[in-house]
Amino acid sequence: MGSRFRLWSLVVVSLAALGMVPVAVGAIAVKKPHDSKSPAAGSIVVHGRWVITVRRQNGTVVSRRTFENSYDGGGTLASFLDRQESVGLWEVRLIGTACGTGNVSGRCLIGESGTGDAGTLTVTGPPAFIKNDLVLTGTVQATEKGTIVSVETVNFGCVNTVAPSTPCSPSTSLAFTAKALSPAISVTGAGQSIAVTVTISFS
Repeated sequence: MGSRFRLWSLVVVSLAALGMVPVAVGAIAVKKPHDSKSPAAGSIVVHGRWVITVRRQNGTVVSRRTFENSYDGGGTLASFLDRQESVGLWEVRLIGTACGTGNVSGRCLIGESGTGDAGTLTVTGPPAFIKNDLVLTGTVQATEKGTIVSVETVNFGCVNTVAPSTPCSPSTSLAFTAKALSPAISVTGAGQSIAVTVTISFS
């Protein structure tokens, strides 16, 4: 039987050399490369996890909404990575009718110190490579009854000669994440607090 197997192997190899049988007869597995169009093939995905909680003045919860969004910044990351822009101050925008007086175009604005926004934003970065999350947390007070119909995060980019996280003038408002909300978030009265946590992560 051994000689018969060796003879058969010799025949197969000879035919393969003549192009008369498929090369695959050798049963050698070749790892198929990833499709370059697949999201897993060399791409970076930016995630944004939002938690928005609306509370009455006595602290009771009116509503709590959790949702996801994604990167909406176009060339923002590229402008930071190739040093065209310096990373400036962060701002969260709640767009709708819940904030009118003292805000721009009905936006509830929550920004880092130096932005002049009505709400104050705290920015926490990844601790010593344990996580890859950037967390934006802040609260703003509604000025009237209304709704929040969409949300945004932006960074006020500075010229590349300004140190990162420094207020600068002029600055460029660079979009980062955004999402339209359906249904809208209801704010049932002026003076209610709107607490926001945005966790931005990369994968």
